[in-house]
Amino acid sequence: MTMIMTNSIYDNKFSAIVTALENGQYSCLYNETAYTAQKALTCLITPQVGDKVILFKTDESNIFITDILDRTLPSTLEIDTQSAISINAHSITLNAQNSINSFANEANVVISKVSFLTKVATLKANTLNVISTMYQGAIDHFNMKNESVTQNINGHQELQCNSSRKITKESDIYYTKDSILVADGQVKIDADQINMG
Repeated sequence: MTMIMTNSIYDNKFSAIVTALENGQYSCLYNETAYTAQKALTCLITPQVGDKVILFKTDESNIFITDILDRTLPSTLEIDTQSAISINAHSITLNAQNSINSFANEANVVISKVSFLTKVATLKANTLNVISTMYQGAIDHFNMKNESVTQNINGHQELQCNSSRKITKESDIYYTKDSILVADGQVKIDADQINMG
C-alpha cells in the first residue's frame, strides 16, 4: 500500500539566491522566478546580496527567509534586530583572533569578579556603568577617551606601574584628609606661582 502525502511543509520550503535588498524586503531568485521575502525572526544573521537562503512560504503573500545556507562573497556576519537580545548561560567564552569592538549608547555591567587579559583594548560608549566586587586587568596597551569619568571607591585604590604621566588642560584639584608623598630620589615642582598655607 502506497501513501501519497500532499500539502507537505517541504512544498513551501525551497532555496533561492538573494538578488537585492530594499526597505527591509529581499528580492530572491529561484528557477528564474523572482520572490519578495522578509527575514524571519529566527534568522538572526542578516542576509546579503548573493547569499543562498531558504525561503518558507506561509501563503501567497508572505514569504520568509529562515536560513542562510552559503555566502560566496567574504563579508562580516551581522545580527540586525530591533528587539533586545538576552543570553542566559552557565558560562560564556568569546575568542577573537584579531580584535573585539563594542559600540553602545549606554553599557551597564554588573559582575562579581572580572579577569581581563588583552594586548589592545578599545572601548567607545556614551555612558558606561561598571559595578564589580573584584576587578583584575592585565593589558599591554589601553586607550580610553571619555567626556567625563566619575569613580566612587569605598575601599582602597592602588596603582602600580613603571611610570605614570597625567596631562590636565585646565584645573587639577585634590581633596584629601592627609596627603603623603614619598620619593626615593628628587621631588620637583615647576610653577609660575606656588601658594602654600
